[in-house]
Amino acid sequence: MIRGSRLGRKFGTLALALCMSVIGVSPAHAATFEESQIKAAFLFHFFHFIKWPGPPTEDISKPFIFCALHEGPVENELKELLLASQAHHSTTLFGLIADPSDTSACDYLFISSADKHLIPEAVKSTDGKAILTVSDSEGFAHQGGMIELVRRENRIHVLINLQNVTEHRLKVSSKLLQLATIISANERGSEE
Repeated sequence: MIRGSRLGRKFGTLALALCMSVIGVSPAHAATFEESQIKAAFLFHFFHFIKWPGPPTEDISKPFIFCALHEGPVENELKELLLASQAHHSTTLFGLIADPSDTSACDYLFISSADKHLIPEAVKSTDGKAILTVSDSEGFAHQGGMIELVRRENRIHVLINLQNVTEHRLKVSSKLLQLATIISANERGSEE
């Protein structure tokens, strides 16, 4: 189900909208945030807007697992956000996976642009599994990925391949869909 409490979803909506607007301001104002911090904030808040199959979060004793293939600036910022959320009763964990074909413990997989050569293998390993895949690698959403973070000028744009998402039995909140550009598997979506 949608991860997080009702208050968490409201905060998440506000934070996600803030992230999207911060990147759109002048470079002088946006300079207070590193790109890795903005991307990590997106990653952290995306999971509030995705519905996984199965029982509601409150009924699950298993923690929600964010996975990555290596530790880089975005992954380190995400770990900080997850640690802070654990102080507020969240059951989220961060894990590194050494083998891109072993995603069995993951609920969420981030593949950084530094690991773009591993995208085909990592995405294939999620076939048939309800694992959200996100990357900041150009063309990710056309390679079987679900959400792609793209930097254009001074903005981070969110591209969602809705077909890839639904094929994995995940549902995207309409709030996130309103903030994103929906693309098809065949051609790149236009920016709004």
